[in-house]
Amino acid sequence: FCVKLWDVESAGAAIEPMVGPDTAVITLQNGVDAHERLIPILGAKAVMPGVANISATIAEPGLIRQTGTVMRMVFGEPDGSRSRRAEAFLAMCGKAGIAGVLSEAIMTELWIKFVLLASNAGIMALARLPVGKLRGDPDIDAVFAAAYGEAAAVGRAAGA
Repeated sequence: FCVKLWDVESAGAAIEPMVGPDTAVITLQNGVDAHERLIPILGAKAVMPGVANISATIAEPGLIRQTGTVMRMVFGEPDGSRSRRAEAFLAMCGKAGIAGVLSEAIMTELWIKFVLLASNAGIMALARLPVGKLRGDPDIDAVFAAAYGEAAAVGRAAGA
């Protein structure tokens, strides 16, 4: 399930007729609450949180270019169990050549990505520079460390 967060509810309603009793709808949005927003529409049994890790850029309108070597999809049941559907999806990832990871701590995985994205995006926007030009600057390194610490504290307070 790969729509922008502002489209979760409308897209969820659109796919609801396609969701069966054994369907897993894996949410891959940036952020930590897409699965929670989808549950009232599809039901808790249908929704499985996930994280996509890939480095990419919009090379031009309509053209997305992979820029790094990281390509993996992490997913799992919110309670940490290893369900049949999660195991089946992991097997399908392997057959398709996708680096799939079945996590027993998916909420932690969501928060790890969120800590990095929220911190990096805020600092890069403020500095108006890409992370590569900021990395290694001792003054900025302290700002990154403080931002990561604050975002991680929010995640811990939320139970991750």
